[in-house]
Formats: sequence, structure tokens, C-alpha cells
Amino acid sequence: MKQKKLLLFIGIKVFLLLMAWATFTGTGNIVSIAENTSVFDQIAKAAGNLNIYLTILIFAPFLLVIGLTIQEIIAIKNRKIQESLKAKQETASGQTEVQEDPEEANREKERIAEEEARKRQEALQSCIDKELTKNMPDNKKQLSEKILSCIARIYEITQAEIFIREKTEDNDKLVLSATYAYYIPEEKIFEFQIGEGLIGQVAKAGDHLYLDELPEGYITVKSGLGSATPNHLLILPWKNAEGNTFAILEMASFKPFHATDIGFIEGMAHKVVQHYE
Repeated sequence: MKQKKLLLFIGIKVFLLLMAWATFTGTGNIVSIAENTSVFDQIAKAAGNLNIYLTILIFAPFLLVIGLTIQEIIAIKNRKIQESLKAKQETASGQTEVQEDPEEANREKERIAEEEARKRQEALQSCIDKELTKNMPDNKKQLSEKILSCIARIYEITQAEIFIREKTEDNDKLVLSATYAYYIPEEKIFEFQIGEGLIGQVAKAGDHLYLDELPEGYITVKSGLGSATPNHLLILPWKNAEGNTFAILEMASFKPFHATDIGFIEGMAHKVVQHYE
């Protein structure tokens, strides 16, 4: 509609120009004819007045059309500028609304974390099931090594250990069964009494311990590229059906442990308990 209006103005302008040309041409013919008559002066004067009147008659609307054309062009440009500014404001407003709703962003972040945790759980379940059915270890040490291998691969563990509880009438202790990425000479036995150290405290309390700010040098991971201290340490108990701890897992990682992951790894106790007791 706006373009049609503009084309109309231009058409009127062209038409008036053609009319002006025709009028001046006709007036010139009148003067040329009048030169051969006795009333030349009177006709020439009248023709001059006619030219003045025609000039006013034609160029006044012509200037009006020019003004309207310029006004319409400016209006079109202004509308485009306003539409552009409005679009930018709506975009900025949408971004502000997203920024002003941190709860929604947190819910989405938590949903993604839960979905990733579910995939890790399925992978761990499958790995341990395979080890317990197709490649059943000959002893507890081999079983512990395979379990640690599954957990380390799926949860990106840097170091890990499993301690098995050995309870007698005279003693109740936790003995190291297997390690991952942590070398201990075969002749050296690591063991803790119930309540001794972090391992013994977790066994005594029956609740997991999660530390996400380890002091420098608390645990050192060494490789050909150097050494570093993991940021996160998780120690959790495995309990039997009666609620008694039969093993302790200690795991260190540079990445945090999700709460869902901690609960799932603790719950894996029911799948392995028969192989430890």
C-alpha cells in the first residue's frame, strides 16, 4: 500500500510536467500566429499573462506533490527505523526475562544433570552385571579390581580403593582389597580399625563422607605429565540387608560427584554383597 502511494505521487508529478510542456508549446504557437496579425501586441501581452497564470497553476501542485513525495519517503524510513528498534527491544526484553528467571535456569541445569546421571547409572549397572555373570572373578581382590575399573571408567575417577570388613571375636577391622591408579607394594597391608581415620569413621557411622575442598597434597595423582591433587573425595559404605557395613569405597576425582550418583553407587551394594560375605 505504501509503495502504491509513492508510485501515485510520482505518476502525478510526471503527468503535470507533460501538461506544462504542452501548455507552453501551445502558448508559443499562439504568439507565432499573432505576429502576422495587427493585434500582435495585445495578443502577446495576453499570452504572457496566460503563461504566468499557467505557471502558478501547474508548478504549485507540482511543488506540492514533490513535498508529499519527500514526506512519504521520510515516513517510510522512520517506520523502518522504528520497526528495527522495536525488534531489538523485544530481543533484549526476551534475554532480560531469561536472565531474570534464575530458578528456571537452575531447574533446567538440574534436569540435564539428572539425565546425565541416569545414563552413567545404566552404564555402571551394565558393566558390573557383565563382570558378575560372564567374567566372574576367582577371589575378592579380583572382584574389587573389576568393580573399581567399572566405576573409574564411567565416573572418571582418578584414584580409588575398596576396603573389606573382616570381623572376628577379637578384632573388627577394614583391610584394603584392591586399588585403582594407586600403587601399593604387595607386602604392605593397609588396614583400619572401625572408627580409625576417615575410612573407619565412615564404617562406624554408616553414612558416606563427601569432601569437595581437599587440602593441597592430601591425595596426589602422578603421571608422566606431572602430579596434581584431586578436588573431590568420596568415601561411602556398602551395607548388607541387615544394615551392617561389609565394605568401604574411597574415590578421588577432579570432577564433583552428583548426589544421584552417590546414592546409586551406595545402592550397588545389594548386587555384590553375596560375593564379599
